[in-house]
Amino acid sequence: MHTLFQADLSEDRQQIQELFTELLQWINDSFIQKLGVGFDVHSRLTEWMAGLEEFHPPNGCLVLVKVDSDVVGVGGVRTIGEGIGEVKHMYIRPQYRGRGLGRGLLEYVLDQSVSMGHKLIRIDTGWFMETAQNLYRSCGFREVTPYPESEVPSEIHHLWVFMEKRIEASA
Repeated sequence: MHTLFQADLSEDRQQIQELFTELLQWINDSFIQKLGVGFDVHSRLTEWMAGLEEFHPPNGCLVLVKVDSDVVGVGGVRTIGEGIGEVKHMYIRPQYRGRGLGRGLLEYVLDQSVSMGHKLIRIDTGWFMETAQNLYRSCGFREVTPYPESEVPSEIHHLWVFMEKRIEASA
């Protein structure tokens, strides 16, 4: 049994930090393996944790996934422009993948994005995150050119996949 809930950015800080650390370490390991270079995980984690306020309602939300009593995933949405949201930090711990938790998390985040008034939702993802890319495509995302609000440095845009989707409230 799993549940999805909006994180309390102060009370759930430790679980958020643990999940962000795992996500960043996975990204860094993939960079080292494929490119031979990495980045400072601790510095990036500090930036992400300092930026949690952008996930505070009404302009964003951060969602945690819990299986039984374990927090096993995270994902969020932030407002990046008038009527535009961006999905960020989607991560499910490896041992919990393949159970539909990522799809459920993405659908929940998209519902939250609609309730925030977003009409367009964007996401960027690394070249090595093929399963995530397939999930996003299956949920109606399509590839686009890099968008200016992305935090991905321009020098690695060629290694990233940028996507977007029009979203609307259900009738």
